[in-house]
Amino acid sequence: MSIHGQSDKIRTVTGSTFGRLVLEAEGPIAVEFMSYGCAHCRAIEPVLEQVAEMVKDQEKIFRVNVAA
Repeated sequence: MSIHGQSDKIRTVTGSTFGRLVLEAEGPIAVEFMSYGCAHCRAIEPVLEQVAEMVKDQEKIFRVNVAA
């Protein structure tokens, strides 16, 4: 899915949900700090989607839009 769309595999967290979803999460997690306008972030998105699909039962992957 596009970086601009919501993905079931990678959830976008905000300042108001970061504590609950990331800091208080149980089990392994990964967080991508990105910007929707960043070409490098767009380039890595398909790879992160594949990784998220591969580890979906063992690990949660989140993204934080640092430009927001």
